[in-house]
Amino acid sequence: MDLKGTGVLIALQCDQDLYDNTQNPRYAWHAWKLARAAQVAVPDWVLRFVDQRAASEITKRTRETDTADRYDAALTEMEVAVTRHRRRLAIRRVGKPLGRDIPISRRDNPNLTAIARAAANTDGVSANRLLARYRASVKRPKR
Repeated sequence: MDLKGTGVLIALQCDQDLYDNTQNPRYAWHAWKLARAAQVAVPDWVLRFVDQRAASEITKRTRETDTADRYDAALTEMEVAVTRHRRRLAIRRVGKPLGRDIPISRRDNPNLTAIARAAANTDGVSANRLLARYRASVKRPKR
């Protein structure tokens, strides 16, 4: 083994000793970075550390964060549907002077209740709460 390889192995052993004595994650992450930069195999103790971190992050996901993620997805879906409706209205306004009647729906304003219901069913959340969150997120123009 060349001098560089020996130095890397000694530095990794030093990081392991420091980690074992202090349990400071900084030493494990330093060993990870050093092994990757030197293109040597990541030591098993570092891989165990990374596996433990990954497992703890997975278990941190709670019911509340899952629900929040579903509401965010439904809110995004609802915003996309409203934007799509408004885009069709703009196309319709351009088409009318040109003699083209472009049908979009029976009303000029999007049916927020129907959009919220569809998005809520897709993501498994409450339609009323989703509609309330959407209305709270939309900035109302001053009258």
